[in-house]
Amino acid sequence: MFRYIRPYARTAATAAALGVLAVLALHPALPAFAQDLGLDKAASIGLTTTDIRTLISNIIRYFLGFLGLLAVILMMYGGYQYMISQGDQEKVQKAKQTMVSATIGLVIIMMAYAIAAFVFSALGVNVSGGLTGGAGGCPTGQTCSLGGGGTGGSGGFRVTNVVPSGPGTDGKGWPKNYALAVWLNAGVAAGSVTPASVEVRKCNARVNGSGVAQAFTASSCGQPITGTRTVEGNKIIFHPDATAGANPTDFEGNFWYWIRVQGSAIRDANGRTLVCPFMPAGEAGDISSPKAQRDLCDRAAAFNDERDASAPTVSVDAPKSPPSFCGTAPIPVHASAQDDYMVAGIDFLLDGGTAGLIDDGGAPASNVVNGSPSKGFSGGVFADLATLNAGSHRITSTASDGVPQTSSPSELAFTVAPANCCNAIKDDKEGETGVDCGGACGACSGGSCTNASQCASGYCGASGKCEDKPIIDAIGPQAAGTGALITITGRFLGSSPGTVTFLGGDGAADDKTATSCMPDAWSPTQIVVAVPAGALTGPIRITTAASQSDDSNDDRGPNLGAFNVNGEVLPGICFANPKSAAPGAEFYIQGAGFGDAVGSSSVAMGAFNPTVSTGGWTASKVTMMVPAAEDKTYPLTVTVNGKTSNTVQFSVNSGAGGTGASSAPHIVTLSPTSGPVGSYVTIQGTGFGRLKGSVWFQNGTNKALALDPVCSDNWKDNYVTVKVPSAYTDGSLMGISPLPGTPYKIKLTTPAPFKSSNDDLMFFVTNEPSRPGICSISPDNGRPGKSVTITGEGFGSPTVSGTAGTGPDSAPRYSVDFSKGGSDTVSATAYASWQSGAITTI
Repeated sequence: MFRYIRPYARTAATAAALGVLAVLALHPALPAFAQDLGLDKAASIGLTTTDIRTLISNIIRYFLGFLGLLAVILMMYGGYQYMISQGDQEKVQKAKQTMVSATIGLVIIMMAYAIAAFVFSALGVNVSGGLTGGAGGCPTGQTCSLGGGGTGGSGGFRVTNVVPSGPGTDGKGWPKNYALAVWLNAGVAAGSVTPASVEVRKCNARVNGSGVAQAFTASSCGQPITGTRTVEGNKIIFHPDATAGANPTDFEGNFWYWIRVQGSAIRDANGRTLVCPFMPAGEAGDISSPKAQRDLCDRAAAFNDERDASAPTVSVDAPKSPPSFCGTAPIPVHASAQDDYMVAGIDFLLDGGTAGLIDDGGAPASNVVNGSPSKGFSGGVFADLATLNAGSHRITSTASDGVPQTSSPSELAFTVAPANCCNAIKDDKEGETGVDCGGACGACSGGSCTNASQCASGYCGASGKCEDKPIIDAIGPQAAGTGALITITGRFLGSSPGTVTFLGGDGAADDKTATSCMPDAWSPTQIVVAVPAGALTGPIRITTAASQSDDSNDDRGPNLGAFNVNGEVLPGICFANPKSAAPGAEFYIQGAGFGDAVGSSSVAMGAFNPTVSTGGWTASKVTMMVPAAEDKTYPLTVTVNGKTSNTVQFSVNSGAGGTGASSAPHIVTLSPTSGPVGSYVTIQGTGFGRLKGSVWFQNGTNKALALDPVCSDNWKDNYVTVKVPSAYTDGSLMGISPLPGTPYKIKLTTPAPFKSSNDDLMFFVTNEPSRPGICSISPDNGRPGKSVTITGEGFGSPTVSGTAGTGPDSAPRYSVDFSKGGSDTVSATAYASWQSGAITTI
């Protein structure tokens, strides 16, 4: 009988031995042992630089996985023996022994894995593979959120980049008098920036004793260092304050440093908390790599022993007039900067302020960070023409380096055309002699001119006649490999397809011509082409069907410099069909490189993420629904495996039909009718529609936009759950007061066609302590005894019999009540779990 047990007992013993091996392998002397092995020199002789602790963890993981599989197979074999025993007691006993031994072995294997995972995690190694901070997952001690939802709303409050980061230009490190600056996508609440929420740690040496560059090692980082944390708009800037030497605010030269902004701790001016993504495996998740995912909340930077004493220079490239700009679509605002070490970013002002400056999703944005820190940087935001009056306007830009030192300002003027010059109608009363030309609009093509400002197109030909000559305003992306789709936006590009030429170097020998990916992908303002085979890095030329041309690096329009032809394989969008639709309508994008399944890929329409139709994702076509957005033009992109495509334009047009609310919304009740900032409010009524709209808290002329709860399905046709906001749309804090509180009129607005409630129900914002809020119950019906999960915020973390999170059996402070109204209330008596954001009651 025992001959059936011994192999399985050996399996269990082997698993236990491996668990002991994992602990022994993590002896404190191991980091020094890894250094002694010469990993710092491995890269220079072509060997792997994988940390030996990672190798050991991988070996243990594979062995434990194999033993676990063997235990499962043995358990299945014992079950098979049991089924064919036909009542033979000896065979039944053997089968039972086999299953028992396999079960014991499996338990020991799982315990060995848990021990190894705990000890490796304590030393900064992820037992599932690699150092925490570079191998994927959420770094130890960090707070992450998948998909960027949470209380951050659409897109969330997130990091846009950390500057500087990585090993520096040519791997030589960054000047030690630089600051570490975290750039975010919205203004930062200064009170949320503390030593606990923004940590900087000194790590391993940047070079060894022979001067050879060393890779960042997370396990070498010490305790957080002291320093000054400054908030400047959407930036958090950190300077040390206790470095030895003449300049205590410098970082210590030739060392790596790790900076962390703590997810859920940092807030923006509207009360949203920071969303930190889970790190992907590979280089995109290596916090010390220049190619790391830019929204990571953990980054590493190497500093050398130099100091930067020269400020950068900057020049505004766009927008340029003539011609004047038409319509309401955002126009590119672009500048180019140079520095002797690194341009950290560029700030913009429009007519002396930041109002009217937005990002490609329509959110306020007045600066741009250098995504790949380098000496030269070009970038920009957009000017929202819908907010500008006809006439002259001024763009001002300044650039900063890593110290930060600021450049002298650069200015550029542009003009916005009167509305009658942009309506595609020949307005005789306005003096137009053609469609949108003539009179105050400027002369039509063929009209006499002596300078460019006299022509609607902004171009006066050598013959003294106005001509419709194209202007290239932007190219995106500005670097891609052969076959990748790129989008060229501009003006006067013509309605019929012309040609796009990649000019490469000097001379015509290496010119390569591309045509639009489809005839439908060429319009007067946008062209999509594929990078042709054999194309070399250089400028791009557009030639219209009328034989007029413009180069991307000339003085007509912004100087965009050279297009970089590299080996990057990117997803690409050729066109959207239809190009305009109402919220709720279905549309699709056609292109290439989307992948066979949606997986972690996504489509962005500005700040919105359209819902992909069931079965609507293929390698060349993605079908989706227009989200609830206001009528305007949005940029469409698709992201696959962390790589983002070119951009095409899509217009939301509520007049095209859709599925919004059928009638004006009507609010019936609010529950509760008062509460503190951050509390949940349920609005009941009719006609809210199935697409998400907006809820506003109004006090006189002041308006505050309600925040989304943690549940994504908070908007129904007959009820909506929102959170009480803390600030008005201008950023100032809302008024609160003791009971009964400060009154706010609640207004609910549906998506297109944007109907608003006219009810006068009031909500009173108080200074009471925070209270729990429910936003989801699943399932929402069932018989007594059925398990119910309640999701929300502020439920607390009760402890029962010393075990956290198991639910309060009799604690009077914590209870879930089921009520039919009045005094007819029954409290739940059993809980499967109780956490701060979710309760499962029985």
